[in-house]
Amino acid sequence: MRGIDQIYIDGQFVTPRGQELFDLYNPATEEKIGQVRLGDELDARAAIAAAKRAFPAFSRTGKAERVAMLRRLHEAVSVRAEALAAAMTREYGAPQYFLEFAARRAGSVFLDMAQTWRPSISPRPSGGRKSPYSRSAWSRRSRRGTATSASSATSSRPQSPPAALS
Repeated sequence: MRGIDQIYIDGQFVTPRGQELFDLYNPATEEKIGQVRLGDELDARAAIAAAKRAFPAFSRTGKAERVAMLRRLHEAVSVRAEALAAAMTREYGAPQYFLEFAARRAGSVFLDMAQTWRPSISPRPSGGRKSPYSRSAWSRRSRRGTATSASSATSSRPQSPPAALS
């Protein structure tokens, strides 16, 4: 059984102030696979404040910086496709036939966004997006890739930090 007791705020993994624990179950087997320590209102406020502080500088980044960032995200996720597929099976019971596509797509969505930029597209801030906890890894990364290219801040509650990406 796995314990998750870190959240990502302001560029680093920190222990949440919240004390509430949430049990994680594999939906395919109904086996308890872990427990996550949830953040509280103060953690949420800290994350929102960090995103607000980061937004002005990030919104001034140019196309080349964003494309480079998207390519680095592609590499970081793609080299961990196997770990990501294992997490998808454990955490939301993804069937085997879906895993190959979804794990591969999780990394390629960043590269797709980098490749769709044309000289006529300029980044414009459009505000933040929040991805709900129940979103699939592919969906969260798709939204993050889109937001990164469009100069928007994002936040999400990772389903398995930091194992799938460590």
